[in-house]
Amino acid sequence: MNPFLLLGLIGAVVFDWKTRKIPNGLTLSLALCGLMFQWMQFGFAGLTSGMSGLVVGGFLLFLPFALGGMGAGDVKLLAAVGAWTGPWGVVQVFLAAAIAGSLLCLAEAARQKKLSKILKNIRARIFSFVFYKTWTVEAEPKTRERLFVPYAAAIMTGYLVVLYLGGE
Repeated sequence: MNPFLLLGLIGAVVFDWKTRKIPNGLTLSLALCGLMFQWMQFGFAGLTSGMSGLVVGGFLLFLPFALGGMGAGDVKLLAAVGAWTGPWGVVQVFLAAAIAGSLLCLAEAARQKKLSKILKNIRARIFSFVFYKTWTVEAEPKTRERLFVPYAAAIMTGYLVVLYLGGE
């Protein structure tokens, strides 16, 4: 476990939870420190691995960001994690974070008493897709309520799960 990465992730969770934003300075410094760490530990091969992890980490969350499912800070945070863990490590963190994020989202929806509404919407969209080949639901409300979930917590949880299971 790298204490610097863990400290950066804790900082990101605190910022994300309190302000709903992850500062660019935090993600940039975390990424640069990860690349320096890789270079000092493993030389050019480590730097190459860190750069690959940075690109893969950013790529993995780009589509959910582009579809409006998460903020840019989450994308940059996973990219910074990739700088520390390399491409395979960031894929592992991504998969574990996706599971943790799903559970966190369900818990937050239940806490805000929006779970049944969300599940009905999912069911309606699946029905619409199966029978009409479209994700759009006719009776879709004009204004949508957004469910805020601090995804930095899911990324940190994903990192800790990967470490616990012997990854990275």
